[in-house]
Amino acid sequence: MRPVSFRPSFEKHAGQLCRGVMLHVTSAQLFAPVALTYLRLIALARAQAPEAFAFRATPYEFESAVPAFD
Repeated sequence: MRPVSFRPSFEKHAGQLCRGVMLHVTSAQLFAPVALTYLRLIALARAQAPEAFAFRATPYEFESAVPAFD
């Protein structure tokens, strides 16, 4: 995993510097993307700022049945 940054050229974050991480899978047999990786990343993000972490309580764009992150 390594840090990455980019500037989207369209949509709501156009022109803004966005940061995240890039994952590098070294073993497809051991990689469990949802259970072990992304849920852990969500837990780590929440631990960094628990007061700011939340699921959206309102519909997101065209989706109203499944809550989105905010």
